[in-house]
Amino acid sequence: MLPFNFAQFIKPFIFFVFVALIVLLPSLHFMPGYLTHHDGHRLLMLLLLVLTMLYSLTSKQNYCNKLVINAKIRYGFFALLVLACISSYLSKAPRHAIIEMSIFAGLSYLALFVAEQFQQQGKAFTKQLVSALWVGVLLYLFAFYVAYITAGVFKTPLIWPRPLLGFNNPRFFNQYQLWCIGLICLPMLAEDVSTNTKRWLSVALTLWWVLLFYSASRGVLLAWLAASVITLAFYKKSAWPFLRLQISTLIAGLVSFFALFKLIPILIGTQLVTGDVLRDTTSDRLELWFKAFHLTVENPIFGVGPMNFPWYNLTSFHPHNTILQLSSEWGIPATLIIIGIVGYGAKNWLKKFNLTPLKTKSNYDLNLSIILFFTVVTNGIYSMVDGVIVMPMSQVLMLTVIGLMIGQYCSANNQELVETNKLNILKIKLGFRPIFAAVVIVSLVWSNLPEIRQGLSGYKLGFSTGAGKINPRIWINIRSAPS
Repeated sequence: MLPFNFAQFIKPFIFFVFVALIVLLPSLHFMPGYLTHHDGHRLLMLLLLVLTMLYSLTSKQNYCNKLVINAKIRYGFFALLVLACISSYLSKAPRHAIIEMSIFAGLSYLALFVAEQFQQQGKAFTKQLVSALWVGVLLYLFAFYVAYITAGVFKTPLIWPRPLLGFNNPRFFNQYQLWCIGLICLPMLAEDVSTNTKRWLSVALTLWWVLLFYSASRGVLLAWLAASVITLAFYKKSAWPFLRLQISTLIAGLVSFFALFKLIPILIGTQLVTGDVLRDTTSDRLELWFKAFHLTVENPIFGVGPMNFPWYNLTSFHPHNTILQLSSEWGIPATLIIIGIVGYGAKNWLKKFNLTPLKTKSNYDLNLSIILFFTVVTNGIYSMVDGVIVMPMSQVLMLTVIGLMIGQYCSANNQELVETNKLNILKIKLGFRPIFAAVVIVSLVWSNLPEIRQGLSGYKLGFSTGAGKINPRIWINIRSAPS
């Protein structure tokens, strides 16, 4: 142990990087002219993961080291680790596979860090997190609508996808938007927020929906609709206040979209936005899915290796489908283990937070439970048509939401958790977890170092992992670069 409390020393830095990533980077370009938006997101994400694991490594009281995990799930994680290591060893690009493995391992530590903060601070931590998300949303709305007004005043049309800045692709923005759209409703459903504040937040949420219609994402709308139906089926009338807010602001957002981008341009005689990304075909997705399916059939046990799909497909870095991505890269056994872990978690969540126990909870806790469930289901469905588990902003927000769910579950089950710890603390080698954190830190730094050094040196390929590819997976790849 270090002579001073290094874990507490590093904690403010974790919060600073975390807030900078989810609040500022969607609107502000980190080192403009030097990095792409995506690469800036990725650099801060890697820094956040390293800091989080250093915290876990140096804190004896860390939540990660105290949490007792069900034996079957624990064995599942060990089996998954063994399969991933073998898959990486057999892959064409083992270092790229290690990048993927170490990122997801680091994200797991981030989830447990978030769960610890929820355990320690409860409602206060959730309020701080939601407030941070709202600041990020309001900054983005400000930038968007200033650009819109400027285009109208000077009659200078915006070229699509401007002003959806902060992301290298509108679909990456849609992922950020979808992770936020449920959680930012929480203050409007809480009892300790003034009526005027709720009204203004509802207006802002309506304007947030306008951006969704502006970005023309069919997948987001379908995922939202399916998740709304599923949430209503599980939580019935308890979910209605939240869903009513979503539906009312969606309708208001749709009307506002037609007014802002259809009616007003006709009245002023100027088209405010030129270009469109609304696709009338899904053939590109189908080709990627078939490619991933064939790779799965050809490599059923170990797959082609984590983050190795690009080696077999030159048109996209991932198949835009979570299940097919996992099966083609990690193999069918690893995919089934992951599905089993997710299914086990969902079963226990719904057992703990079904309608009967929620009746005894406060209005705030009830809505938080419903919103977290809705958010995970929505993005899980959307991940079947987009790279939700690939993009850095989406990865951080995904594990943040999962961390909130772990924290809330353990808070509701606190006494049982304490008793379980008393019974099993000696049976579990808890010392393995900080050791594993150290291994992951080394792997994460080592595997990403070549591209980081290359990018920071100002080399023409930037942070790219290879030439002649399109779309990012870890870094942005320069399509026009020589082979």
